[in-house]
Amino acid sequence: MEARPTGQASSFDDLVLRVAYFYVYAPAADLDNVAKPLQDALKGVAFHDDIQVVDLIASMRRKGVSARMPMRAVLAGALGGGSDFVYVTVDRTTAIEVFR
Repeated sequence: MEARPTGQASSFDDLVLRVAYFYVYAPAADLDNVAKPLQDALKGVAFHDDIQVVDLIASMRRKGVSARMPMRAVLAGALGGGSDFVYVTVDRTTAIEVFR
């Protein structure tokens, strides 16, 4: 059996994919056109198959708009930069995210 990287889901886990797209001047794409290619690209990397993604949470914001949010160092650094970026997390889910 092949070991999987820490945090990578097994082929049986239900997952939540969180996507946050931050842009400087104008968005390069509609939010749904950002999320789907990311989900496809993560197949075989962060999860076995994209059918495992049972919850998708996506946000798009212009950089510089103040919002209180918990932030990891990598996110803080990217927000301070001068280019667009996408922040993605994949976690196991146990509840329907929209009802949280």
